[in-house]
Amino acid sequence: MFKKLFVAVAIVMASSALVSAQDIFWSFSPTEATASTNIGAVGDAGSVYIFSDGLFGFDAIDLDFSASISNVISFTGGEVFNPTFSTIGGERFHEPEITIASTNSAGQDGSSGKLFAVNLAQNGVDPALSSFDSGFEPGVGPNGAFLLARLDYEVVTSAVVDLEFSLGQHGALQLPDNVLNPSFGSATLVPILGDINGDGAVGFLDFTPFVFVLFNYEYQYAADCNQDGVVNFFDIEPFIAIVSSQ
Repeated sequence: MFKKLFVAVAIVMASSALVSAQDIFWSFSPTEATASTNIGAVGDAGSVYIFSDGLFGFDAIDLDFSASISNVISFTGGEVFNPTFSTIGGERFHEPEITIASTNSAGQDGSSGKLFAVNLAQNGVDPALSSFDSGFEPGVGPNGAFLLARLDYEVVTSAVVDLEFSLGQHGALQLPDNVLNPSFGSATLVPILGDINGDGAVGFLDFTPFVFVLFNYEYQYAADCNQDGVVNFFDIEPFIAIVSSQ
């Protein structure tokens, strides 16, 4: 609690700092930048990773994350990566935690959460000092990047959903006197084209739901097999081609 209060006071007193573009970004891989993936079948579990790509140090960060559409995926947990520095010793962050939103009155479960991490004794995360930290992942993102955290999710239904960032009330801080204003990369989970029944595979079991979507004039991303923004008779031939290729 004291550290969080200290960070809040320090941010109020600090001056702004220039930060390079795409400073924090998502990836569906822990070793390379992958900003899009298929959403899979209902009930499937997956992970997405948070990287810091800025050439500056994070000594404290309060980060909110959310899915753009509720009840498509549900965040179920995660881990803040907090190994000790390889040369200078000590932890990157003394107080790291991930919290996930619980079910609310609208029945939206785990659609958002928060990453909070703070280190007031020494530098927290600084890609510019990568030679001092064995956790540095060169080649991830344009500058190489630190792996900050992993978020786990479960698929609730099949739809396109974007993962979004914003700074929490404590913001991002580089001690002693710089408030950071990082820019955020995006990530997207998309259904598999032709997987109309949402079971994570394309096959003959998708024919009946495809016909249902087609004749009920509904829009479903997975049924829009020619990707023209509508589901109509022009999607029949591409749908058959997708099923036949499996």
